[in-house]
Amino acid sequence: MAYLDNNGVTYLWNKIKALFNKGITNLSVNGRTITFTKGDGTTETINTQDTNTTYGNFKGATASADGGSGLVPAPTKGNEGKYLKADGTWGTPANTTYADMKGATSSTAGTHGLVPAPAAGKQSQYLRGDGTWATPTNTTYSDATQSAHGLMSVDDKKKLDGIASGANNYVHPTSSGNKHIPSGGSAGQILRWSADGTAIWGADNDTTYSDFKAAASGDAMGTHGLVPAPAAGHETMVLFGSGYWGSLQTRAYNPSADKCGFWITRDEGEAAVDLCGFVFSGATSSAAGVMSATDKSKLDALPTNATLSSTYAKKSEITNMYKYCGSVASSDKLPTTGQRVGDVYNIEAASKYGGAGMNVAWNGTAWDPLGEIFTITAITNAQIDAICV
Repeated sequence: MAYLDNNGVTYLWNKIKALFNKGITNLSVNGRTITFTKGDGTTETINTQDTNTTYGNFKGATASADGGSGLVPAPTKGNEGKYLKADGTWGTPANTTYADMKGATSSTAGTHGLVPAPAAGKQSQYLRGDGTWATPTNTTYSDATQSAHGLMSVDDKKKLDGIASGANNYVHPTSSGNKHIPSGGSAGQILRWSADGTAIWGADNDTTYSDFKAAASGDAMGTHGLVPAPAAGHETMVLFGSGYWGSLQTRAYNPSADKCGFWITRDEGEAAVDLCGFVFSGATSSAAGVMSATDKSKLDALPTNATLSSTYAKKSEITNMYKYCGSVASSDKLPTTGQRVGDVYNIEAASKYGGAGMNVAWNGTAWDPLGEIFTITAITNAQIDAICV
């Protein structure tokens, strides 16, 4: 790679000035004549006058021959309303006078033409096919009936607005033998199954229930029945098999051994009675368990997830970094398997990737050249002469 040093710039500028001196150094204008002086001191002139000022007359077209360009014929006085025709003459367009429209009759069709002018006060009338202006008939309508079309009455509109969407004139059947609600029921009865698709009205049986009986110690089982009513304020409690409403409590168990337990407790008066309990050991690095107070204090002292995310980079965020893996003698020695994105190798010999010392990186699909060693030298005057031809 070569660059222009101080001597090279001076030499190039002198060549540029010499090239400009071969061009035009002065211009002067006299009327339609331009005189210019060249770099060698000689002069030449250019005449800008248009000598082609004679034109032939416009030639009109005929049925068999095209017309020709030229000066159009001058119109004579009194022909200001005429138009130049393609045959080269001034004339008046045909078919500019129209007759009045002729209206149709019961037996004769009308004809094209100018429509008759409406008289004053006829602005709301319409032009009829017979050529006259008139008011349309049949613009007054009566209310609709069940046998004649017409306008909807106010009462019918109110009735329509009061009908629910999707409603119909359905009458629910109540006769015996059908698959709908039968007739004949009385107060206090319920609808009971009679046969497939049918039902009958009857008394509601089995409406008296005994109290729920709790399980006792030993082998005594409880019985079905009405559960005891919970007292006010017991809305968060649960019913135990003993027949009491109680609550679940969590209490420490041997804190020095990092253990905690859950107790099922029932309320009896002012004191709580423990029914049963479950004890869990503290969690270790190899076994699940409850978190100890010591570990909770240590966890609370750690930075929050938001602080960690804004301060440190995650492993997944540190990807595709360059990693120097060594040198190879030639490009055919580059790895073809097992390379990872970001692997970098130095190629000692010149190759298709560039000159000797080129570094290439694996981009996931191919080796990508990163750069090579090159030497910068000053361009010579001979090279400038070869360029400025």
